[in-house]
This record gives sequence, C-alpha cells and structure tokens, in this order.
Amino acid sequence: SKTMPQNTTEGNRTGTTPTPGPRMVPPNAQLIEAFNWFNVAVVTAIMLAMGCTLKLRELIRVLKQPSQIDRRFLVGVAIGFFCQFILLPLVGFGLAHALQYSSMTAMGALVVSCCPGGTTSNILTYWNRGDVALSVTMTTVSTVLALGMMPLNLWLYSRSWTHEVAVVPYKEIVVALAMILIPVTVGMLVKFWA
Repeated sequence: SKTMPQNTTEGNRTGTTPTPGPRMVPPNAQLIEAFNWFNVAVVTAIMLAMGCTLKLRELIRVLKQPSQIDRRFLVGVAIGFFCQFILLPLVGFGLAHALQYSSMTAMGALVVSCCPGGTTSNILTYWNRGDVALSVTMTTVSTVLALGMMPLNLWLYSRSWTHEVAVVPYKEIVVALAMILIPVTVGMLVKFWA
C-alpha cells in the first residue's frame, strides 16, 4: 500500500496536502480610513438632505409650546422605543437560542439587535412620503437612549453566553448622535434661509 508523505507544517498534521483556499489579503489601513471618511460624508449628506425637508418654524413652535405636540407623534416615538430596545433585543436573544448559535455568533447577533437605528429609516420614510420629522426624531431618541439601553440589554441578555462585561462604544454613539443632529440642523437652517 502507498503511504502519503507526512506534511509537518504547523496546522496540518493529518498527512494530507492542504487544499488551496482564498488568499487572505492583509487589510490596507489607507483604504479602511478612506472608506470610513466616505461613510461619514454619505451619512452627513443624507442627514443634511433630511434636515432640508423639515421646517424650522414648526420645531420652534413645538419647543415653545410642547402641549401642541400631536399625541400620535408621541405614540409613534413610544412604539419606536419599544420595538428598538425591548422587542428587537428579545427577538435576537430568542433566535440565537432557537438556532443554537455559538457563543461568538450569538453575541454578534445580540450586539446588532441592541444597536440604535440608523439613517436608512429616514431615507425610506422620505421616499415613501412618510413623516420625516417623526423618523428623524425616532432616530435621535434611539441614539440618545442607546447610551443607557444598549448596556442594559447587553448585560441582561449576554449572560447566557458569557460572564464578561460587554464593552459599549459610547464614543461611537455620541459621534453618531452628532452626525444626526448637526447636519439636520444645518439642513433646516438652509431651508429656512432659502
């Protein structure tokens, strides 16, 4: 009988020849940095455009007389909060257990389900002629509340897979909040002066 030559390279002690796989390209720091700046520019432009759809006078009127806020608006924000920080993490937790994810995959799914919403909802709301003011408000509220709700949800649900403390990216959340509020405010001012 023929014997296969032993391959003694590290990581392959089975005696078989390794199969060629995809070649891993080392990350290019400049490309990653350029991609990050591109994302910042795109999100800023989107939120600036969303701000141009809002009316500064209405915002000032509501801030001066909060009793004028439509109850349906407040109900919409409350529903958004419930879905974003109670229902979605619970669904992520349940799916991770139902599908028997590994600890690493389950924690990834949990982190994604605990993150605040992004600007995509604002674009979809605008395209579908929805209430952009409500969408921007919900995005802003969920980003602010994520400072407290994200650690709470991660602490509550991650104990099934790990006893380590999850690290919450506070700096990134504050940057995301600034990337929402500053361009929207500038957009409203552009519309006001135009």
